[in-house]
Amino acid sequence: MQLPFARGQPLRGLAFFFARTSAPGFLSGTMDPRICLDCRFRLGQGGWMFEPFRKTGDRRQDYESLLVALDHLLEKSNSASLDFYGSRSLAGPHGLATLANAVALLNWFMNEINWCGYYLWDGQRLMLGPFQGMPACTSIEPGKGVCGTAFERRKPVIVDDVNRFPGHIACDPNSKSEIVIPLFAPGTPPPSPETTKVSAQPIGVLDIDSPELDRFDTTDSYYLERFNRLVSERLG
Repeated sequence: MQLPFARGQPLRGLAFFFARTSAPGFLSGTMDPRICLDCRFRLGQGGWMFEPFRKTGDRRQDYESLLVALDHLLEKSNSASLDFYGSRSLAGPHGLATLANAVALLNWFMNEINWCGYYLWDGQRLMLGPFQGMPACTSIEPGKGVCGTAFERRKPVIVDDVNRFPGHIACDPNSKSEIVIPLFAPGTPPPSPETTKVSAQPIGVLDIDSPELDRFDTTDSYYLERFNRLVSERLG
């Protein structure tokens, strides 16, 4: 995907608008600078704008900064809940806005990826949701491909080489490795990224592809599970 900026560079021209009129922690000056470096909020027309943080090169620290940024990016709304099982509708406008902003932030943050986005459960299959990258498969059956497997198992799946994954669904021939993280219904995520309750209700998956082999590892999985838990909270 061609981007109008270099990955890893601060996005001075790209801003995320907030409906909030305050940004606790950042605006008050109480946010630990070791946790989120170079995060900036400035008042623009219609609300606060967020300019992404400066990455340090320390993966864990940068992931922690990502979670802080995501927490402030997503505006919690009572009307943002997904209608998971009661109708054919995948999501309301607020839910889609939450997912779209989350994907945009993640696409900026992660290096060496060529696709990232959500597939959402409609009661029968996983349907394509907000994403960034090349056009993709519109529906995936449970248990099929990497996405369907992660959804059915209710656990993350890391694939070092997609050509060696049985039943891999190829949407982009440039993809060589993949990670898929389940997204759980608001109020039902597992109590920790290390364990998954049988009772947890998956409502979709976060799918990330890379043109590089062995791109993803357990550090990515750990923080992306936390990323999805935060997204789920904002959908509730």
